[in-house]
Amino acid sequence: IILGIQGVCVIANSNMDLLTNYYSFLLQKSCLSFVCKPIQEQSYILSQEVSILSEKIAEIFEFNLQFINQTNDQWVSKGKKLFKEQVQFFIKRGLPIEFVLPAFPCKSRNDEKKVMGYLPDKGEKLALESMNTFAEEIQKIYPPGSKINIVSDGRVFADIFQISDDHVTEYGTELRSIAKEMGYTAFSFYELQF
Repeated sequence: IILGIQGVCVIANSNMDLLTNYYSFLLQKSCLSFVCKPIQEQSYILSQEVSILSEKIAEIFEFNLQFINQTNDQWVSKGKKLFKEQVQFFIKRGLPIEFVLPAFPCKSRNDEKKVMGYLPDKGEKLALESMNTFAEEIQKIYPPGSKINIVSDGRVFADIFQISDDHVTEYGTELRSIAKEMGYTAFSFYELQF
């Protein structure tokens, strides 16, 4: 039973038909579970402290991960406020802040101009490192920390791009191995399956 969805943020362009269907599918196939502490067990956090923490976490996001769309970026006008509201949901409850990133489906099959193979390489290592740094910075100011849920949609689109299921599987396995070898504990990996 889904009681509600909190903390999912989608920024999209005007072509919402495809994106609406994609994100609906993503939410149907994903499941985040956490247990809220009973109110008496939660540490009391003043609303002013919640606001300050969410502002600092937004700044950490801006410094470490934010991608700025030069043509129509709305982070300052809308995105930052929405981001802080979503983060405050977790802070008020003393929970690790949960992030969901639909990413890392597989490598391009264009091995002439884009990639050297079908397994993760330095690009993925740098991406994981950046996200881990983001999680570590949050941990420094907010002890419950954060959790980054990486949801791969490689199996959803692999056949369109003529990428084998074996390559998708090996890519995902290697990505998890890299995170484990590097000691990155903030990540959880999920795959959308048919």
